[in-house]
Amino acid sequence: MNSRRKTTTLAAAMVALVVAAALLGGCSLDRWAEVEPGAYTVVQGGAASAMPVAREIQGLVIDRDEGVIVLTLADGSEIAASLAPRDRAEWPAGCPGNIQSTRMEVLEIAPDPLAIGGTSLSQPILVRDCPPDPARIVLREDGAIGGAGMACAYPEPCIVFAPASTDPR
Repeated sequence: MNSRRKTTTLAAAMVALVVAAALLGGCSLDRWAEVEPGAYTVVQGGAASAMPVAREIQGLVIDRDEGVIVLTLADGSEIAASLAPRDRAEWPAGCPGNIQSTRMEVLEIAPDPLAIGGTSLSQPILVRDCPPDPARIVLREDGAIGGAGMACAYPEPCIVFAPASTDPR
């Protein structure tokens, strides 16, 4: 066997050994996208924001320390609900790639169902959508993750939120 072939074989074996050690050692190649606390607004445009329920919501505030969310409706009224994070092992994978995906945090919302105007969401959840940038979260009913590993399973009712702008313009 020539020297070049030996080097290539040795390099391939070393890469395989490193990958196997990382996987067996509990190291994950996945990225983890969490639902960040703070103020959010409904993302305008797209199928999800065109749903009547999305037009009824003016904003969302997530308080992780207190374990609550507050939805502010267009008429100025508020809906408060409690939230509970799911264990990391239960975070669904999204944005699949060749060797990694993004694990999307899920927060369970109570009460169940969650009534927003004329819409009722059964088993409501907030899901941190992928990719990690730009930051988006989705309010929806629990169930299967949608096509291409995104948080919304269209045509199910989904409301997409982005962090509220701090730009005064």
